[in-house]
Amino acid sequence: MARKRQSNFSIALDELINGKDSSQSSPQKVTTPPPAPAPKPEPAPVVVPKPTPTPAPKPEPTPVPKPVQKAEPKHNPEEAIAAMETMINEGTIITGSIVSKNALRILGVVEGDVSTTSSMDLSGDITGKVVAKQLALKDGIIEGDVNCAESMSMDSGSLILGNVIAKELTLDGKVKGNIDVKNALTVQANSVVMGDIAAATIQMEQGSTVCGKVSITSDEKKVDDKLFVRDRKK
Repeated sequence: MARKRQSNFSIALDELINGKDSSQSSPQKVTTPPPAPAPKPEPAPVVVPKPTPTPAPKPEPTPVPKPVQKAEPKHNPEEAIAAMETMINEGTIITGSIVSKNALRILGVVEGDVSTTSSMDLSGDITGKVVAKQLALKDGIIEGDVNCAESMSMDSGSLILGNVIAKELTLDGKVKGNIDVKNALTVQANSVVMGDIAAATIQMEQGSTVCGKVSITSDEKKVDDKLFVRDRKK
């Protein structure tokens, strides 16, 4: 029994050394395993370049409109002179005539004729003739004739001792002399007139006093004796 085991051991040892299997008559075929496939290379990641941001175009500055230069109105030297005002203050006394192209404001006393191609405001006293484009008496006194090319006004405290010629007249003061108005005459309630009145149109308020003739004249109709000649029927 011990020999049989030793014999089997010897056979196994011999097979191990010689690489043979005693149980098989033909040599054992050794199968070589196929080579492992090479690992597929991983695809390289595609790097997409980031688009470079295009800078936004700078807005063009809005053109500032040039201010429209208005043509300066041409000043008439005569009008500029007329707009200037000459004042004779209260308490001032002037002896002699005054001739001016400026507007006059008289608060003092003038002993002499006063003439201006512009307007005149009178709150003082004038002894002499007065000529003006426009005239306003405010508690003013004139001892002399008055000739006003355009409008004239007198308040209730004003007095004129002389004849008055004007284009238009608003009267609320006192006049001792004849009044000749080309267009409209308004005789207000405080008015007192001692003299004849002639005007194209006359409006008299209740309370006014007129001692003299009152006539309404018109350039379109001349009043003469021919208007009163009767044509006899043949």
